[in-house]
Amino acid sequence: MKTVRLADAETARRYPLTVTDRARWASGAVSLALPPLPAGTLLVPSLALVGEPVTPHHWTLSAPGVDWPLPEVPAQAGSTAPPSPDPRVTGEIDCWRLHAELPRATLTLKLSGPAPARYLITVSARPQVLPETETPTAIAEPAAGIPALSQLEADPAIARRICSPTSLAMLIGGLRARSSQRSREAELTEWQSIVTECRDAATGLYGVWPLAIGAAARRGFPGAVEIFGSWEEPLSVLAQGLPFVASIRFRRDALPGAPLAETGGHLVLVAGVDREYVRVFDPAAPSAESVQRDYPVNAFTTAWLRERGAAYILCP
Repeated sequence: MKTVRLADAETARRYPLTVTDRARWASGAVSLALPPLPAGTLLVPSLALVGEPVTPHHWTLSAPGVDWPLPEVPAQAGSTAPPSPDPRVTGEIDCWRLHAELPRATLTLKLSGPAPARYLITVSARPQVLPETETPTAIAEPAAGIPALSQLEADPAIARRICSPTSLAMLIGGLRARSSQRSREAELTEWQSIVTECRDAATGLYGVWPLAIGAAARRGFPGAVEIFGSWEEPLSVLAQGLPFVASIRFRRDALPGAPLAETGGHLVLVAGVDREYVRVFDPAAPSAESVQRDYPVNAFTTAWLRERGAAYILCP
């Protein structure tokens, strides 16, 4: 399935990947007919409302006679994810996993308020696991001006759980540096605010993708969570001088030079790539001075693209 991207004209102009159309809103909702989805598909929706806090909204995947809703965003304390009404699909916090083919399906986004003037909606899909991954076919010089932040320099009670908001803060800081210089104090203050905004009230998790996108959008950097199966489109983002955040996972010692020996899920900032290495800002480094790293391109590509291939892509 080709990624669907819908946005108002100004946001479409800013987004570094091609936007296909505008949304057809009806009573604060948008419905999209999906192509046939094979078993093994990972389906990820994303919403950004430009310059606004996260407006309560929810997504529902539907097939004839059955609905699979995702939890409302932002979640309320004490709320729980709805159980799957049909074993063909499992709904998680921010995505669906398909265990059987869906020949006909519809995706619906419903806001708690009226249709927004400025927005970005994306829906992307890919196999949950790729049998093989390909390294990039071009190079992209590393973006400059990215503030290095180590999650381990945060409150020890949460330090090992905040790779997502820490990577996001580095991404936003790097985008801000394109037009202005900020003090280190200002960067650290914004980081702390982003961490607070990314905490999910229902689960206590800091890695819920829609909350990260909402934190960026309210600061004037609308974006999306997208899932990729190759470097093609991410390379085009890097070629514009724009870093992005990537979700990686790898087995023990499979990513040489990483501060983590292994991980089932970790987010890092990708700043550039060449034939041998990927320039990464890894928030799991023990100090800000050691956050910038160069990872072997083959190992990083496997860690990122083999499973999920998720990334935060923001407008400059």
